[in-house]
Amino acid sequence: KRYEVITPRDPAARGCQLSILAHDEPKALFKSLQEQHVIGDFREPNVIRVAPTPLYNSFEDVRRFVGVLRGESVRLPAEPWGGRLLRIASWSLDTSGVTVSTRSMRE
Repeated sequence: KRYEVITPRDPAARGCQLSILAHDEPKALFKSLQEQHVIGDFREPNVIRVAPTPLYNSFEDVRRFVGVLRGESVRLPAEPWGGRLLRIASWSLDTSGVTVSTRSMRE
């Protein structure tokens, strides 16, 4: 595994912060996230923390984050909001890692 989610899986035992223990080249993974405009925090020796919140993050932000974690080639969007239809993302934890759910709304 390239990373392991160390945030508690129980929603009652966590906030919105997601902490990831990076096993392979943690600083390179963090740099990849930064290059995709994912704002996070790096804690030595190998913990990456992010806090996706619907008020500040779009679906596209969360998709880029998950894409980088999966090792996918991710492109930055031409328009930050992707047009007039906004996608709101939330995340949850399960046995396979991070699951992203979305809903759409008009500006």
